[in-house]
Amino acid sequence: MQSAIAQCIRSIQSFDSRFDDGLVLAGDIDTSFVNFTQAENNGKQLFLDPPFFDSRGERMSGGWGGAGCHNPNRIRH
Repeated sequence: MQSAIAQCIRSIQSFDSRFDDGLVLAGDIDTSFVNFTQAENNGKQLFLDPPFFDSRGERMSGGWGGAGCHNPNRIRH
């Protein structure tokens, strides 16, 4: 049962969220989504942009790099 539930969850794909709608309208994930607020677009960029660290390994700027592991579709047709 656990394996079946895990497989089901891994197969779930988003297709009708506000993010999906914004991606269709913009045509490119790196463009601001017109259906997002400025704060939501800022959060999207934090997710997409990689972080920059200093020599001690402390984050200095950039985003949080979530897209490095959770790869969103870059362009939707």
